[in-house]
Amino acid sequence: MELKFTEIVLSLMSQDRFNPFVNVSLPCMVESRVQRWQYRPFWLAVPYGIAAGVALVAVVAGAHAFWIMGYSLGKAPLRKHVLRNKLPFGDITGTTMTSGRGCGDDTGTSTGVARRAGFGSEANVYPVAFGERYH
Repeated sequence: MELKFTEIVLSLMSQDRFNPFVNVSLPCMVESRVQRWQYRPFWLAVPYGIAAGVALVAVVAGAHAFWIMGYSLGKAPLRKHVLRNKLPFGDITGTTMTSGRGCGDDTGTSTGVARRAGFGSEANVYPVAFGERYH
């Protein structure tokens, strides 16, 4: 493919319409380099073997961790206190500020703290105030 491209470029360069100079015939030598690869299966197998060995160790360690913690590969049971928790949606800024809209800042609060809305634990989420701007 490279040889074909070289021939096309050389033939286009010899066209009068692409070359505004006077046409002069000169000897031209064209060199092409061919890459030769020395293939040795051992040196190809070494990195693949190392990668496969590391992957096997990781799989065995993960399976051992599952076995020790009592999980099956098909289902990981949740603890009961996790199932009882609720994640309400609301103001997670951490304050119960009143609206400060119109105070000249773009956060919507009188203190300039950006109000955030999202999911959180019941102890850290406050009701969303009507008319507030949240990020």
